[in-house]
Amino acid sequence: MKLSECCRKLGCRTTPQGALHRFAQALGIAALSLTAVLAITGASFAASVSTDKADYAPGETVIITGSGFSGSENVTVQVTHASGLLGGEGHNPWTVAAAGGSFTTTWVVPYDDNVGEVLLVTATGQLSGLVATTTFTDVNSNLIYTSVIPSCVPGGSSLTVTARLTQNCGGGPDAGLDGRPVLFFITEGNCGVDVGQTADATVMTSGGGYATATLGPLPSTSFGIRAKFLGEDKPNPCPNPGNSACDPTDPQDSKRCVAISASNVCQTVGICAACNPVVTCPSDKVLQCGASTDPANTGTAGCVVDASCTAVTTYTDAATAANCTGKAGIARTWKCTASDGSTATCVQNITFTDATAPVVTCPPDKALQCGESTDPANTGSATATDNCGGSPAISYTDAATPANCTGQAGIDRTWKATDGCGNSATCVQHITFTDATAPVVTCPADRGRRPTAVAILPPASSISPLPMSPRRS
Repeated sequence: MKLSECCRKLGCRTTPQGALHRFAQALGIAALSLTAVLAITGASFAASVSTDKADYAPGETVIITGSGFSGSENVTVQVTHASGLLGGEGHNPWTVAAAGGSFTTTWVVPYDDNVGEVLLVTATGQLSGLVATTTFTDVNSNLIYTSVIPSCVPGGSSLTVTARLTQNCGGGPDAGLDGRPVLFFITEGNCGVDVGQTADATVMTSGGGYATATLGPLPSTSFGIRAKFLGEDKPNPCPNPGNSACDPTDPQDSKRCVAISASNVCQTVGICAACNPVVTCPSDKVLQCGASTDPANTGTAGCVVDASCTAVTTYTDAATAANCTGKAGIARTWKCTASDGSTATCVQNITFTDATAPVVTCPPDKALQCGESTDPANTGSATATDNCGGSPAISYTDAATPANCTGQAGIDRTWKATDGCGNSATCVQHITFTDATAPVVTCPADRGRRPTAVAILPPASSISPLPMSPRRS
């Protein structure tokens, strides 16, 4: 096109040189506008939004972080159902400031209609028009295997697996969901084929959400073991206690009664040749009381498997009836677990014996005053201990010893301690008598004497004869 024609189209009233200048200005403005558009379009690829986790339970706080927006602009944030489901709580948009092009905000997962849903976070710059999205899920149930599933098993064999179903309580520990059906599937080829299949076993959870199933016969080619929980609708009306394992008695219906999401877990298992484990127990062991029961002292089982297999040896102990030692024995079950999941067991018996006499300690020797009691309550009793524990039986016998100055025979008291296995030990306590008290003497009563009469006569020479009187006739 000629410049004059271009000028006519632009409505130029100046010289062609002036038209050229005006045309160049128009081109410059257009170029600047195009550059701005490209800059904005390029920036849209830099804007992003993310959450701190991929999955949340009802009531949990979602931390939302955005970056790459225009500096100092406001950003509109909204959480909606990715499926397009409308309604429900907490889905209205809100505004946050993107200082330096970045922001952090939060959203609490409502209890009403989000369980089992994929939720969409949309962040839109109000000045730049930049849009960033991300998704997260609201799955409030977890299903995991708690038993070890081998990497391979022999075709045609059986396999016992245990799964645990829990409810995500949002920040606290998960709570076991009891009384719920867990479906177990043997999936041919891989973990993806179980749609429309009939479960190979259905087990109700108990004891904290556990379900155990034995599956078999197993395929002859690689397969998957899948456990599945189909979910649970929110009870309506809501009973008390509710169906939530986290808040079964919460006063709020929305916490006490909840929808519980479906969940599943699967693990692929290969086919391998049978390992044919053989376990050999150490010999039974009789230990003295106090000896260590550790396998380093009592022996370890041996485990043999076929070539290309590996094995792990473990043991468990169970108490057996106590013997005369008073100590329970041990039935130690050794288990050899091969890499194909097959096992072999044997039992080693560990018992205790006692050939050691108890230790008896006599009370100190006793010197009694004559008349004091010789009963052990007054003279003391022996004590005893035994290496196997327990309380040995204590008895005593007395033997007389020669009397001392008191005239009373002493006592040699032999104390005897006997344990449950008949081992005994003795000690002797010496009991004697002493006398530090003077005797008590009693005198007879005083008695009086009657006086004796005595005649006193004069000497014979001084006595005159009496005169004789005449006899009368």
